[in-house]
Order: sequence, then C-alpha cells, then structure tokens
Amino acid sequence: MPSNKRVARRYTRGTTLSLVAAPLLLLMSACGSGVQGSNPNASDSTALTTASKSPTQYKYQIVDVPGATTTLVWAINDRGMTAGNYRDATGPHAFIRDPGGNVTTVDIPGTSGITLRGINNPGVAVGFYSVETPQGPNAVAFHGFKRTPDGVITTVDLPGAGDSALLDINNIGDIVGQYDLGDQSVGGSFVLEHGRFTTLQDPPGAAPFNVFASKINDLGVISGSFLGEDGNIHAFLLSGGTYRTFDDVGATLTSLDGLNDRGQAVGVSDVSGGFVFNTASLSISTSISCPGGAGFAFPNGINNRGQVAGQCKLSADPPPRQNHGFIATPVDDD
Repeated sequence: MPSNKRVARRYTRGTTLSLVAAPLLLLMSACGSGVQGSNPNASDSTALTTASKSPTQYKYQIVDVPGATTTLVWAINDRGMTAGNYRDATGPHAFIRDPGGNVTTVDIPGTSGITLRGINNPGVAVGFYSVETPQGPNAVAFHGFKRTPDGVITTVDLPGAGDSALLDINNIGDIVGQYDLGDQSVGGSFVLEHGRFTTLQDPPGAAPFNVFASKINDLGVISGSFLGEDGNIHAFLLSGGTYRTFDDVGATLTSLDGLNDRGQAVGVSDVSGGFVFNTASLSISTSISCPGGAGFAFPNGINNRGQVAGQCKLSADPPPRQNHGFIATPVDDD
C-alpha cells in the first residue's frame, strides 16, 4: 500500500489488512507503570493525577478464533460479545464471538481485507474492508460497512471521501469513523448521527488533518488520539465540542481507544503500556497486561461491566510471536 494513505496510519494498528504500520507497533515489549502528566503543547490539555484507590484485579481469558494464526479483538459489548479480525490458512476474515465462544465469520466477496471494530448491545457491528484499485495490486481503497445481527451488510462511506472506515457504534446507533479525501493527503474523523455526517475539527495543538477518533459512548463522548505539531501522539476525549487532551509523563505516544458509559476508557502509552483510564479523576487506574503478565497487551475496548478486550503478544510464544485475543474481567464481576 502506498505510504501516502494517511487514513491507514492510525486505525490499522495490528490489523491483518495490508496496510501501513501505525506507531503503536513501536511500543516497548513489556508493560510497566508510570505517573501521568499534562500535555504542555496543547492549550486545552488537562493535568492528570495518580489514582488513589486500589487497582482493579482481572481474570484473563485468551479468546483466539479456532484455527487462526493471529486473532485481534477490537470491541466488546455489555453482553460480552466481541468483534475483530483474524487470519488463517485461507486469508483474512472478520468475526463476531458470542459469550459462549461461538464464532461467526464475516466475509465480503471481492475484498482484500476486512475487520470489525465496533459492536453495540443489539449486536450491530461496524468496520471496514479494502479492495484493490486499478493502480496495482498494492494499491487499495477502504470502505466502511455496517452489519446487522441477521447478517445484512451495508457499505457506509463519507460522501466525497477517497477512503472511509467505521470504528465504533453506540447503542443509539451513532457511528464514528475516519476518512481520507480523494487526494489522500487530507482527512480526519467523522461522526454519523441520524444519517448526517459531521467531520471533526482538529484538537488544539494538532497537526492539520490528523485527528483519529476510535470510540463513541451512549453519552456522545468520543475517545481517540491525534498527531501533535510536536510530532508526538496525544490522547483525547471530545464531549460537547470540547477536547480534553492527555499525555502519559515522558511518553511520545498516548492513546485512548475504548470507552464506556461509566467513566472508564482504555488506552496505551509507550511508558505505561496498556491501561484503564478514569475519566472522572483523570488518572490511569489500572495496568492491563497479557495473561500472566508475560507480554505486551493492547486494550481496545471496555464495556459497562468493566470487561476489557484487546490483543497481546505472549513472551512464551516462539518467534515470530502472533497476536492473541483476550478478555479481562474484573474479579468482583457478578
């Protein structure tokens, strides 16, 4: 894929599609702990504090798709259903997994890659797929799509965009996504509400056209990250048209990826690794690691039960290490 496909720079971390690797792949190989601090380069930044209560303890479960060589989990709803993508001997596929472990494979004929990135409580899932273009076998175009629980798939693209991707859907049906315009040098993120698209303005301190929305909750709060004018990746929350931006102290990359309705988000930094973030106290409350703490975890989603879903590379695996999907459930979960 050509390097000027800026829409792939953020939302394709870890995907099986043939895309440009995003900076999150460069994170350190082991989780750690860190103290949080403000972003000195963004005028709307908020200072973070260290969490005072005891961190939540989790029970970890590996949730690989049977027969897959790699499994990536991107979202989890309140019913415990997960959505993501995997690769096996036949190529890349998207999937939905129910709490009992039953997997539904989602494919679209004629595509070169596919992933699901969000799933709401009714079971409506959203994602994106790629198709090869006349420019050659390494040139692809991206299209967003929505899948209903009965399997009906509808392509959803931002009008006029050269590339579109759907990243999340809340229980109201609002969708967030990312896009490139036809020249593939200008783009950003959008919200789709009641059939109307609205593109997001850049956060304070952002390099132009580099805001990457990831999730939206039922309150309309959006989480994500952006490339700053300082060259670093910064996390944000967007609510009521106002951005709050955050950095982990000493980090060059901080991202908030998953979000629920109870004041929790999940993210990752190149200092603290994977974490759960408290949006009320503005603090990292808990570290998220691979099962047994052996490896690096990327938490991508969190539901209203506090369950966290994502993927990890296990240190015990022989090289080259593949991604495993996981669900982390609070030990006091009913």
